[in-house]
Amino acid sequence: MRKLTLALAAIIVILMFSASQAEEIYHQRAIEIKGGLAYFLDAGDPVDWPKTFVGSNVGDEMLYSPAFGISVLYRTHNNFVWNLGYNYMLSSSTNYTVGVTAYEETVSASEIYAMAGFIINPSGRLNLSLTTGPTLTIASMDRISPAAGTLREFYGANGKSIGILAMANLEYLLRNDLGIKLGAGFRGASISNLGFVDSNEQQHDVMWTTPAGAVTPSSYTIDFSGFFAEFGFRFYLTPKDNW
Repeated sequence: MRKLTLALAAIIVILMFSASQAEEIYHQRAIEIKGGLAYFLDAGDPVDWPKTFVGSNVGDEMLYSPAFGISVLYRTHNNFVWNLGYNYMLSSSTNYTVGVTAYEETVSASEIYAMAGFIINPSGRLNLSLTTGPTLTIASMDRISPAAGTLREFYGANGKSIGILAMANLEYLLRNDLGIKLGAGFRGASISNLGFVDSNEQQHDVMWTTPAGAVTPSSYTIDFSGFFAEFGFRFYLTPKDNW
């Protein structure tokens, strides 16, 4: 928590300083609405853990997730932009059986980010920007078994971690106050501190277990790292006349 507080404080200070030094430029402020698809290189334990059981069968795997988001863009200089936003990765699931018992693990995540970017050809109708910055990823996970198997079921296990986003955006201005963009990039985010509260209000960490349900010392990890692509609209506020 201390690292997160320090990181957020540093971002706020940098933004305040950047705003105070900002130039009067064209298309300085915008709101972006977007959607896309995230592909996970290795989802981590929702896929790896059930494969360790003898006789287990893993069906659908957590490989990708549709996502949508919203962000605010602010140019402090003609070729420099801040991008502050929120992404939500929709539920992605892994289905598997251990013995004769079926299980489903469903994962979703929220992501808050602050990226700084460099704009190539900033005064043109078509421009390219390269951005990167830190993220706070907050994941939620459910494990469900209709047959109530020996592996512990739970709802709303959650955890968080600091990660990173890096991406390229190609934008085309349809008119002075509206642009469309195509973006692609890489996300680095791994969470290994999932916990949940049971029906008796007891806090538990999500750990690896044996087929009999015995808890092991290995913590459960979800890895959202991988590539993503997105499409979005940018709505510019008070655009200048002489674009």
